[in-house]
Amino acid sequence: MKLLKNLADQGKTVVASLHQPSSEIFSLLDRLIILARGEVVYDGKTIELTNYLDSIGYRCPVYSNVGDYVLQQIHDDVDTFINKWKQYSDRSKTKSSVPGLERQQSLPVTQSMVMSEKRAMASIVTQLYVISLRSLKIFIRDPLPTYVRFGQVLFTGVLEGLLWLQLQDLDSITNYNTATVNAQNRFGGIFYAVAFACMNAIMTVLHVVCVCVCFFLKCMFAPCMFLHACFLKCMFVDPFFFKKKKKANLTFPSQRLIFQKERASNWYYTWVWVLCKVFIDTPMSCLAMVPFAILIKYMVNFRADVVNIYISLTLCAIVADALGFFLGTIANRPELAIQISPVTIIPLMLFSNFFVATNTIPAYLRWIKWIDPFFYGTEIFSIDEFQGISTGEQLLSNYGIKSSDKSRDIYLMLALFFGLRLVGIVSLLWRNGW
Repeated sequence: MKLLKNLADQGKTVVASLHQPSSEIFSLLDRLIILARGEVVYDGKTIELTNYLDSIGYRCPVYSNVGDYVLQQIHDDVDTFINKWKQYSDRSKTKSSVPGLERQQSLPVTQSMVMSEKRAMASIVTQLYVISLRSLKIFIRDPLPTYVRFGQVLFTGVLEGLLWLQLQDLDSITNYNTATVNAQNRFGGIFYAVAFACMNAIMTVLHVVCVCVCFFLKCMFAPCMFLHACFLKCMFVDPFFFKKKKKANLTFPSQRLIFQKERASNWYYTWVWVLCKVFIDTPMSCLAMVPFAILIKYMVNFRADVVNIYISLTLCAIVADALGFFLGTIANRPELAIQISPVTIIPLMLFSNFFVATNTIPAYLRWIKWIDPFFYGTEIFSIDEFQGISTGEQLLSNYGIKSSDKSRDIYLMLALFFGLRLVGIVSLLWRNGW
């Protein structure tokens, strides 16, 4: 309370709800509102409370805590205090008959007054600076989620490297069957990397990761049971790994209350808050893919250049982050965001061109691939990995992937990123105004 008092002395408004405060705390209060049964029984300066009690026939004993005294008297006779205050309010609209006790006359709030308050909002530059600085301070003061995220990236990168450890160069394989198996293994590693890049940016739900990744490991790499068990323990059993990890689809629901209060106070524009959030979140998604791309490139021995691997995974991460943000904006609570995520993410994985070739999917469902970051990421990575090799070209042909589609996929992923951000902003604007 002393800290709050110091803030109030600096000119800041502090509102506190207290229940039976001690005499020390009571003496720190500047202004007091006492409620009983939802009705006001006193509203004025704290130091004038004893004068008001005297005026209505309740004299506080000497050396007694006036706070305890008035609460006890109100408890004994609530109706009297309610009626006394109503009489006092009717008798004095602008100034109390009690010496020194002033009351502010209530004035109707007009539309012009509201508009004038909105015009008094800080400049956009100031809003950008303050919100970005606050987000950066939160990021610096709570580094554990960042450590956990990079720990997960390193562990998953090493795990993929061990599962697909040093695959034989596809260029040097002369046996057709061996080359086909090698190409299929590489395609599986590509899908695993893309799936992790997307889920690392969007998911915080334990069972969703288990359904998506564990299903793949069990189906494709059952012999690696020891590594599989280690993966499950670290990712799905250890509570430290996900306990404080906040992902895109939970960030906004957990901050919704603060955001709505600040917007109701007209502190900043909605789109400014979103822009600052993008400035903080997007670089982190990009940075997290750096060690992951390096690990899988040299441990798996991918043919694709490490820069191309990083670009494809980063595109997946930022689009998935935008998708997670959109899901968060339409969810009122973190629990609802958790429930929405599996229904959205798992179907998208089915259109990634890994479980089933998209050119064999019925036309009335095939359009979903155009809004699927898993599809784009898998296709871009596969083109970088297999183009120029006969076996690889054959695999691309089997899945309906054309090398000329890479530029198109990159542009569409960027469009999807901005589109999902825009839809998320529209959702916020619809709920909270401009």
